[in-house]
Amino acid sequence: VLGGSVDKEESFDNCVKRKVQKEAKVELDKFEFIIFDKGFCFFSNKGKEFLYKTAIYFVITDEILEQKELDRNNE
Repeated sequence: VLGGSVDKEESFDNCVKRKVQKEAKVELDKFEFIIFDKGFCFFSNKGKEFLYKTAIYFVITDEILEQKELDRNNE
């Protein structure tokens, strides 16, 4: 599971592409939006309330499947 924060003025879709490229070294051609949630979370140790926004996407790529296959063959 990859994660991260959206840059200022960046769309969730562009954030998904950027984070997957950076963390998994995979260029995405297609991905599906699943759900969006937002709300407030109170951090008692900081005494502050924060707004959070979460977007979940589903991705299947041949590159990831090929890498797993290579890893299995090397065992």
